[in-house]
Amino acid sequence: MESIICLGTPACKVGRLLDTYKRYRVLYIDDEGRKRKGFCKVEKRSHPEEYEERYDLSVDTFLKSVKGEVTFIVCGASLVSSMSLRLLEPIATRGASIRILYIRPQVELLSEAKRLQERLIYNVFQQYARSGAFSMLYIVDNEHIADFLPDVSIMEHYEKINEVISSTYHMINVFDNSKSVVDTFSSPRPTSRISTFFVFDPADEILEKWFFSIDKIAETRYYYGIPDKTLKEEKALYRSLLKEMKKKLEIFPKVSYGIYETAYESKIGYGIAYTNLVQEAEMANS
Repeated sequence: MESIICLGTPACKVGRLLDTYKRYRVLYIDDEGRKRKGFCKVEKRSHPEEYEERYDLSVDTFLKSVKGEVTFIVCGASLVSSMSLRLLEPIATRGASIRILYIRPQVELLSEAKRLQERLIYNVFQQYARSGAFSMLYIVDNEHIADFLPDVSIMEHYEKINEVISSTYHMINVFDNSKSVVDTFSSPRPTSRISTFFVFDPADEILEKWFFSIDKIAETRYYYGIPDKTLKEEKALYRSLLKEMKKKLEIFPKVSYGIYETAYESKIGYGIAYTNLVQEAEMANS
């Protein structure tokens, strides 16, 4: 069972959606909220630096059983995110393979202090990923996701963003752990540890909805979820897909794909794009 550690309120909200799936063990850490099973509450601090300088050792006790495959979810706008590296250090020492799901907030709307903190954490995570300390860094940007969502009420805004993040992460995870009908996947290059997600409609592959504006893409992978009936009856499906993949090679240096049978009524599409380059903070919301 994959362990998911959520640090801070935005991350915990995504984690609660993932907690509805049985394949994850979700653990929550925050400086607000009531104590409950699977939740570790830390003392609220006035400044980001205090979360690391006055690190709460009860967090290590809370996470002492975490090992194996671990996904760490965090948003740089949370002050408590400053304890991220201190929290992850003992987990890494136990040999865990750590992936980071980093949620970028709408940076322009943050206070100056939070903006500086977010920039620092954003850059540090990328450097650690490039060094191999993390197996992968997924960057998702709230503003990018909001751009392709239909109009919703203020109360639903972040809820819908979190639903998109959690469902996409989960579906790609499901595909990665399922047998494909056919695929051309290989492991990403060892240096390509910075990535983002996108979704697409297999019936209209020109329309791709990206979760982050990633620069200098090294490779992309496409996951096709196809209903069983369509796989059996749509004779030109494979030829059409190969044609689309050849078009993608005119845009990206390396392209791979996987086709999976699903119980859904319509086709679904998900993707990951990888790069080996640090993404500048100024580009992230361009």
